[in-house]
Amino acid sequence: MSYLPGTASLLEELDKKSMVLLRDGRTLIGFLRSVDQFANLVLHHCIERIHVGDAYGDIPRGVFSCGAKTSSFSGRLRSGRRSRTSSRRSVWRRFSRSRPSNRQKRRKLTELGRKHSRREGLRI
Repeated sequence: MSYLPGTASLLEELDKKSMVLLRDGRTLIGFLRSVDQFANLVLHHCIERIHVGDAYGDIPRGVFSCGAKTSSFSGRLRSGRRSRTSSRRSVWRRFSRSRPSNRQKRRKLTELGRKHSRREGLRI
């Protein structure tokens, strides 16, 4: 098949294992099942891969629909090849405990903001 410009080039990747990087930093891996003219994607048997340090964990997501404005990169994964990275897979329960929760992150950022405001002479 010859080169197809724009979103049409994704048609060649249908039913192949793909990785999609979202603008919010999440990494999704799954089989690309559908693409439309706006580059909206549907991934089947999708997992979300999260990295913490040299470990990573996979969260099963099932069928995942990505809006065109939320995805920043999409690429096909080669099957059957071992990774050359030194990352190790971790059990999700153990892995999720080592990852700070969103509430903890927000609390820490709020406290840092208050400290900075006090330093600048503002009272909150």
